[in-house]
Amino acid sequence: MKHLKKFISYCIVSMLALAGCAGNPGHLAERDHLDFFGQETTLTRELEARLGSELLAVLQNIYTEDRVRNLNIRIELDMSRKTIVTTEYFPVIIKQKTPGLAYDDSIIKDSIVLSFKEYITSFEGSGLNPEGPEGISNVDMYGKTTQKVREENSNVNSRVTEEERIPGIVRITVSVNIDGIWKIRLDETQNPVINEFGGIERVYIPISAEDMHQLQIFIQNAIGYNAARGDSVSVHNIPFDRTIQFAKEDAEYFNRNTQR
Repeated sequence: MKHLKKFISYCIVSMLALAGCAGNPGHLAERDHLDFFGQETTLTRELEARLGSELLAVLQNIYTEDRVRNLNIRIELDMSRKTIVTTEYFPVIIKQKTPGLAYDDSIIKDSIVLSFKEYITSFEGSGLNPEGPEGISNVDMYGKTTQKVREENSNVNSRVTEEERIPGIVRITVSVNIDGIWKIRLDETQNPVINEFGGIERVYIPISAEDMHQLQIFIQNAIGYNAARGDSVSVHNIPFDRTIQFAKEDAEYFNRNTQR
């Protein structure tokens, strides 16, 4: 596992150096901008192929090549430098909770009003209503309105964080399928049991849940799994289609017994 982690770090450093990531691609000319991202894609696929091959070789050494035939790995890289500005808002604590008190007597508000202004406007008068009762064209109307407006200057607690993001891995996704073990069912004389179709009967033994969990942890450690960036590792125990293999093995068995 340490070997794989060093391998990933080495590849990332090499790729970033080859891609010339010292600057921000957003400042490049359009043609250079396209070349940059084309190179980024090419180098990403190269890293996926090399890392996938290394990881597959380790798993095949444990479970044999016949039981681990493929491994899918997807690596998302961002080889540009970015400045991320984040603004966080949080309540204003007017009074902290009294230590030792059984209940929470703290006073917390979303914001504090620093100053305010109120305006009151009113209107009183008469006018004509052009849509009076039927047969009457206009009706005299008298009305009085009052409007109150309040303008507040409030303070909200906030924190601005500025973070310099350097080129690196955005996300790693790994998926691998592993076959269980097929065993020939034997009768009381230790001879293969022949099924109703005239073939040798076999029993499938899946990988235990504990071994699957340990395998997932192994792969996570190997790739430097990081849940915060959304990494994903999926391990599936899937019986492979061995129809042709079993037919060949059955034919060889019956041929040997026929020649005796």
